[in-house]
Amino acid sequence: MIRKVILLLCVLIPAVFAATAFATPETATRTDTVPLKQQIIGVWTIQPNNRTTTGTMVFKETSTYEMNETLKDNSSAGTKGEFTLDETVTPARLRLCLGKCNQPGAEWVTRFCILQLTSATTMEIYMSTTGSFPDGFPEDKNAENYLILKKNE
Repeated sequence: MIRKVILLLCVLIPAVFAATAFATPETATRTDTVPLKQQIIGVWTIQPNNRTTTGTMVFKETSTYEMNETLKDNSSAGTKGEFTLDETVTPARLRLCLGKCNQPGAEWVTRFCILQLTSATTMEIYMSTTGSFPDGFPEDKNAENYLILKKNE
């Protein structure tokens, strides 16, 4: 009985290693993840909050964005420009620049934000009011400058 188990193991183990060593890209399991920047590309709808009644935010592959909001007082606001995303920290840091990010004085017209995806179709952005990146998300989901966005399909 022990010989049969040993023989079976001697046949199975090399067969498993051979199968995985020669796996083609089509049959291999993907272990890499899609970068956050690629996940946010697209059109997002801003969910109503204490500041905004409706709005959209569009992130493009060219590292540009456009944000249009209708505020509670029925006025409209729109901004567009470049964005940068730092995925090396948690939560990720998002800079929304008015125009170009690398132009002199850009830091004066830049929104410093943190970003997280809570699902494949839900993103949260918290914008700083101090000109530096926030440390974390507030507990109050209705806090000013806190956006919850749903991805348009």
